[in-house]
Amino acid sequence: MKAVQYVTSDNYRLKGNKFEAKCSLKGRVIVAGATGVPQGFYRRFANFASDRGFETITFDYRGIGESKPDSLKGFRMNLLDWGKLDLAAVVESESQDDVPLFLVGHSYGGHAFGLLPNHNKISGFYVYGTGAGWHGYMPLSEKLKVLTMWNIVLPILTW
Repeated sequence: MKAVQYVTSDNYRLKGNKFEAKCSLKGRVIVAGATGVPQGFYRRFANFASDRGFETITFDYRGIGESKPDSLKGFRMNLLDWGKLDLAAVVESESQDDVPLFLVGHSYGGHAFGLLPNHNKISGFYVYGTGAGWHGYMPLSEKLKVLTMWNIVLPILTW
């Protein structure tokens, strides 16, 4: 594993780690993490993938983990920045050759794909733990929890 840095189009510096393929290179995998989950959480997956011939990249979005500023006081960002700027910078940097580039999205990381201005550089995409944003196919008990949260609890909390 080696430390890497990415610079976004608005000049924010992101910190990541690159896990070199430990056998013949089959492709490159970018791990697009979940909301607020530091890249270290994905280390075991990155080692697993690199053992099987995939160079694997983990990184922290702006504001979390190794990519957070010294102080969060006054720090401004939003979730759109993570997809449109942060993930886009990693995709751009890692798509500079003919090696197939794959994206694994966990939770928010699955949604972030839809924000990428350079999504065409991704050869394949896998998501897990990514919510559908619609309760229609949920079991009744889960649907009731979701509707209660969205229509009762959250309006009260945000008020």
